[in-house]
Amino acid sequence: MRNGKSKNIISLNNVLLSGEDFCTAHRSEETVVHPEGKIILMDGRTICCFPLPDMPEPNYSEDVVSLDTTSKYFIHKRPTQAPSEAHSDMDKEKENREIFLQNAFFLLSMKDRILSDSRLFLTKVPIINGLAYSGTSGFQHVTLGAYIEWWSNFSEVNFTDENGKQYLVCKVSGSPLSGSNTCTVATKDGKYTHAHLKSFLPVWTSLMAVNTRYTEAKQIYQAYTLRETINILKSNTKI
Repeated sequence: MRNGKSKNIISLNNVLLSGEDFCTAHRSEETVVHPEGKIILMDGRTICCFPLPDMPEPNYSEDVVSLDTTSKYFIHKRPTQAPSEAHSDMDKEKENREIFLQNAFFLLSMKDRILSDSRLFLTKVPIINGLAYSGTSGFQHVTLGAYIEWWSNFSEVNFTDENGKQYLVCKVSGSPLSGSNTCTVATKDGKYTHAHLKSFLPVWTSLMAVNTRYTEAKQIYQAYTLRETINILKSNTKI
């Protein structure tokens, strides 16, 4: 694995060994109702949010799982742009993805800060997660806080291999039917690579559950950009 991603796909055993009934935990996350101006975290804590100046009408269908009628499965369609503009946006998106992947473990180490400030929590992460047949539905605009809660509560996405190397799953991509997958995982040294995960079902279902918990909040409340968030966190941290 090099700085950045490797073209090779490694196989990793991320199977939960405790025998925990994941499906029960997943169902319990589906009916949360957040108080006005606040969000309720998975651990039961409530944090205050900052409404956008011109609060939009939330689109609740954004995270409704549906069949991908484009047959492209993983391709996120964008508005038509001039070549130079499109190239610039793609470069910026790539840089932001690199920043997230290279700082995944740092961000997890700042869990307490992120889970106490809604603007940090609602930071949108520039990773496109998706499944065959349903595309990106259920995974739209996953926030940094959702990633932190995902990594903190589900051992299939924050695990250590037989050699003692710890991984964080950062991107979900695969088939919900066959379980075939090629996900992206990050390591503590700031590197990342593609990996086939032995247990895929709890990976995608748990991310979808955490993400859809905040469908309305991520559309109507203020959030920092990823660069702003990392600068804020690192300015108060001795590197």
